[in-house]
Amino acid sequence: MSFLLAALVWVLVPLSAAACDCGYAGAPCKAFDKTPTVFVGRVVKISTIDLKTASGDDYKDRLVSFEVERTYRGLTSKTAEVLSEWNSDCAYRFQEGLRYLVYAYPHGSTGKLTTSICTRTRPISEASEDLEYLNKKDDPSHGAGIEGMVEELDSKSQAVGSPQGIRVLVEGAAGRQTIITQKDGRFRLWGLLPGRYRVTPSLPKSFWPASQTVDLKGKACAELRFLATPRAHDGNSAPRRDERWHQVFQGHLAKVEVDRTLYERRKDEDCFIAVRVTNVMNRSIGVDLRKFWNVIYPNSWGSSNTPAPELVDEERWIREPISEEDKKRLMQDYSNRRLTTIMPHRSITYFRGFTFGRSIRKEIDSAADQYLIVGLDGVLEMTDGRTTAEVIFPMNDAAAERGRWLAIQRPASWQAVPQDSLVVEEHP
Repeated sequence: MSFLLAALVWVLVPLSAAACDCGYAGAPCKAFDKTPTVFVGRVVKISTIDLKTASGDDYKDRLVSFEVERTYRGLTSKTAEVLSEWNSDCAYRFQEGLRYLVYAYPHGSTGKLTTSICTRTRPISEASEDLEYLNKKDDPSHGAGIEGMVEELDSKSQAVGSPQGIRVLVEGAAGRQTIITQKDGRFRLWGLLPGRYRVTPSLPKSFWPASQTVDLKGKACAELRFLATPRAHDGNSAPRRDERWHQVFQGHLAKVEVDRTLYERRKDEDCFIAVRVTNVMNRSIGVDLRKFWNVIYPNSWGSSNTPAPELVDEERWIREPISEEDKKRLMQDYSNRRLTTIMPHRSITYFRGFTFGRSIRKEIDSAADQYLIVGLDGVLEMTDGRTTAEVIFPMNDAAAERGRWLAIQRPASWQAVPQDSLVVEEHP
């Protein structure tokens, strides 16, 4: 769907040429699952075709004719025609006479197939990883699989490399197994039974621990991304915990954190928290901050002598994961610039009040317990125009529960909400 949207944009502006920033195209199992047409073929002819934009303007495109050798999905004929955008930097440059593994999508206005360098389309000589999966995927012994990568970040959340030799523990229906990251930081494990698995890379002590849980179905695969985030240092060689920012979520598009500093804007007004969203991609992402109750917000607060709630007494919404229809809507809103844009490896911070019309600073500052515990709730939907992700706190998920409790050690630090800052407020 994401590449179809990209194709639609290219059709509307065929004469534009901009740098193509694709990011990782995904593991072969995920690329196959998302691609309607996959085949191996030899290029027999490259020609041009006359087309029209939606507004009626004429333009030319490149038409690549294939002799199909093997179909994995979507084709029944022995020939295929694929458009390769004439004036787009994302166009795949095929060569006549060579054999390719092609991942193709329907073209928005012509109904023909199209592909780009943002897919896993590649010469057969470079497609060994893809062909290994495609030729084994229907073998019952191949089972389900987990593929992923570990990426190292620096103290400013900039990607600095993919560590090799990291041991990754996989625990679940097939028992306990360990795999090792390769030179590109990637790992893979197949032959697994369907069920739930916990995946934990053994990161050095200088990094925050990370773990993810996935549910596998038969013959399916999960693709995971771990960001090795360094602990903060105080000037000595020993690492210490950075007490200011509490990490709520870390995914393939963004990292979400909440500030342990509290904020106030005017006397006798709501107290505020700050939520920071960091883009970990090499391309811009869009975050939907338009709905008051559909952002990460403080749902409850209380006191505790430990950095965890002693008694939970709150009402929460039962939120369903984002639907396929909403994913399409979100990517369309991204294309139409209706979302809050975060540039590559940059952050935005928004503020959200949580006491509705009264200041609780005196109450917070005078409490005897050691910690103020804030229970977070809500959801954040985001996209890079090709894939979507969401921060959600599902019920009965231990990992999500840990992320949603913000422990602020007393005495709390207070600051004023900066002028011209992004404050998410409810409007009648």
